[in-house]
Amino acid sequence: MSEQVSTEHALELVNELHEWVIALEGASFDPAAMVEADRLAIEVLEAGHGRDKAIEAGKTCYITQLSDLPARVLVVDDESDVRVLLRLHIDRPGMSVIAEAATGADAIKAVDEQRPDIVVLDLNMPVLDGVEALKVIKERWPGTNVVVHTAFGELFKPKLAGIEYEGFVEKSGSFQEVTDKIEALVS
Repeated sequence: MSEQVSTEHALELVNELHEWVIALEGASFDPAAMVEADRLAIEVLEAGHGRDKAIEAGKTCYITQLSDLPARVLVVDDESDVRVLLRLHIDRPGMSVIAEAATGADAIKAVDEQRPDIVVLDLNMPVLDGVEALKVIKERWPGTNVVVHTAFGELFKPKLAGIEYEGFVEKSGSFQEVTDKIEALVS
């Protein structure tokens, strides 16, 4: 049975969906797709399926959009050449470098502003090293995946004890190893 939904109820429904989206931290949606998800939720409500089903339909529409988005990657290394090479290897269908940083302090700022899915993090950097940056990133944004990429693995591995991170790649390896770690995280 189809029923007309009041503007007030439609706004409440849409606001609830938008609050849920905001809570996703870092997820971004195309405005036209957002309108589509909101429209779908209102249609389900108007069709008489109830508020819970309408919210579920809207969330499902949003989640479908998320699965089509590339993984958002932040590259952190004090060497600009390494950042360029990482960008060349990472930018491809399914993953995209959204920002770069040259210090641990800049990395923290970039994670706060950009909310990447994955951070490729050098450890030996000026201002604030990668170990300290990793601690802050994991404390403030625990859902952020971090792939450590360093030339000084043996030196830094003991300092990483007890700190969560999702991948470790020595710089003596290939850039493809970094890309493989990222692909494993997004699949």
